[in-house]
Amino acid sequence: MSKDVPLRNDHTVYILGAGYSVERGYPLISGFLNRMRDAAIWYEQNNQLTQMRAIHEVLKFRLDAASAAYRVPIDLENIEELFSLASAANHKIEKDVRISIAATLEYCRGAEADPLAVVMNAEPKHASVLKARSVKQTLDNQVSTIPLYDALALRFLKALSPKNSTVISFNYDDLVEKSVINLGGTFHYGIATKHENQIGSSYHGNGLAVLKMHGSLNWAYADKREANFTVFEDAAAVLKAGLVPQIVPPTWNKTIAKKLAEVWSSAITRLETATRIYVVGFSMPQTDMHFKYLLAAGLQKNFSLREIVFVDPSDTIPTRAGTILASREIQGGRVKFLAQPICDMVAKRVKHRFGAFRLS
Repeated sequence: MSKDVPLRNDHTVYILGAGYSVERGYPLISGFLNRMRDAAIWYEQNNQLTQMRAIHEVLKFRLDAASAAYRVPIDLENIEELFSLASAANHKIEKDVRISIAATLEYCRGAEADPLAVVMNAEPKHASVLKARSVKQTLDNQVSTIPLYDALALRFLKALSPKNSTVISFNYDDLVEKSVINLGGTFHYGIATKHENQIGSSYHGNGLAVLKMHGSLNWAYADKREANFTVFEDAAAVLKAGLVPQIVPPTWNKTIAKKLAEVWSSAITRLETATRIYVVGFSMPQTDMHFKYLLAAGLQKNFSLREIVFVDPSDTIPTRAGTILASREIQGGRVKFLAQPICDMVAKRVKHRFGAFRLS
């Protein structure tokens, strides 16, 4: 056994893709540009011209890029492929794409109601948290109604057990972080070098590691020299300050003044001691070629791994997993597939999309 990597029995790593956030109303890649078009109309009606103009420039770039798609197979309705093309072709439009992605997700956050979960017979250690977050509670305090994603963070991601959990996210949104704050917990982004923090005491090095592999909508440089890297409260704060969110497309470079290199290094270190890995709502797209090598780098020294579980309703996941993981791992039963949406990990029944969920 390696002297550098300890054996663990209690470390769960959650790898999140767009499917994790879909119940909150955030679009999947296939529908992102249509939601961006909806957002453009809303920003124009509400006189938020910076966001509107950025989206218009991106949609114009999409039309102009048709010649590239004629010669090279590029899906111009896929925002990540469009983002990658913009990053390679034009520095200005690349900034517009980043602003447009942030603006679209902020629009979606406001356009959809927060789905709720009905929590029954909660563990005693969670009782005070549930009471504080509950929208409705019974007289005997046995049933609480709280936001679905707070329930998922509490029960599924084990957000208040940071020593035993790690979140690796391929999403730009801050859904996990918001839930951690709502639950009274703390988190950090795995960035070791000096950076400014506008979130407050909820952002702490001893909290849950939320490792954002493609950057985050609430990261930005607060000066033109790109010397002052700042974690803002949310994407709205970044846009209000007239700044550009620091996110990168999955197929392009991963360097944001070395910040993302630190995040990737942290992710590899966490994977080295993973007991279980849940891959949730991540379709393993061909555009994200780094995922395979992230797993390979993280697992090459891992002595603790017991299983990898894919949680996704798509029937393509087993096939795609077979292109990334060794067949002996799949055939040996260490890799499992749960063909269900994320809410089913904590729900026995669903009334409707934004209705109530009964938790086990």
